[in-house]
Amino acid sequence: MNSKDVFYNLHLLLKIMGQSENLAKLLDNQPIVKVCGAYDAMSAKLVENSGFDAIWAGSFSISAINAVPDASILTMTEFFDAASKMVYACNIPVLLTVIQDMVDRIMYDI
Repeated sequence: MNSKDVFYNLHLLLKIMGQSENLAKLLDNQPIVKVCGAYDAMSAKLVENSGFDAIWAGSFSISAINAVPDASILTMTEFFDAASKMVYACNIPVLLTVIQDMVDRIMYDI
């Protein structure tokens, strides 16, 4: 891992920590939190610029942009990679959801 990767990962971690605090404040202080789905960094930026409070990075949309069905074909790393690019591009929280089958495979196939 080179120094550029270390800086990127550190910046991403700090951003995630701040965004999780922002999400907690939103949920505590607003009766309705506006969330919109995105599938990559560009669509996430459009969500942010449209005035939404958070971005939903769902497994269906991330699978669709990769031209595969939402059937545990993409790896967890690919889902996290897509979500991390959204986090890096935006200043609002990103919620990542993946299907349960993916978690089951990780838990039991090791």
